Amino acid sequence: SIIPLGTMFSWGALRLSSQRHSVLFCGLDHISATVLDLLLLDQKKPDSCIGNIELVAPKRSRGKPKNSYNFPMHFIETPTLKGWSPPQNYDIGVVVSFGFWLPSRLIKKCKYGMINLHPSLLPRYRGASPLHQTLLNGDPVGGVSIMKIEPRAPMDTGPILAQQTVDLSSMTDTLSTLTTTLATRGTELLLEVSMFCEQLHLSLS
Repeated sequence: SIIPLGTMFSWGALRLSSQRHSVLFCGLDHISATVLDLLLLDQKKPDSCIGNIELVAPKRSRGKPKNSYNFPMHFIETPTLKGWSPPQNYDIGVVVSFGFWLPSRLIKKCKYGMINLHPSLLPRYRGASPLHQTLLNGDPVGGVSIMKIEPRAPMDTGPILAQQTVDLSSMTDTLSTLTTTLATRGTELLLEVSMFCEQLHLSLS
């Protein structure tokens, strides 16, 4: 199901991580809240690669985790994140529909860098509202992409690590259904990529 792009690395040559990774999760709208909820559920599995999670999100966020979990949450007002710094270092940053530009100082807080889950087959629908664009255009096939976030790069323009196509031809034509479907497929792909985050960071740095 994984479609690696480019020739910078080979999935077969990568080693599965045997440890859990601490995560800084950025985003809390409807799709990112769904992804966060799924990551927290996976975290309970004995073989999960997800360790402690902290959340940073805009104060205006409309989504929230469906279940009640005890984890640190930071809500910020400024889109430049000026005046806010993560309280610690993390292994990896996960970004889903965050909407704010990420400064280099924040990316450097993540040992293996930051990755972005985007609900489209990049570069298609790069930027805001990919779900709405998918519905408006009546696409029979959609997908999700996992990309590496580069310092000072425009949004959604970093190296693509993996993509997965999703058949939308028989799907109920609603935003809620599309959000749930792509969030679920995206989380599955995100977890697969996260298991190789150390090797991917070394390969792409």
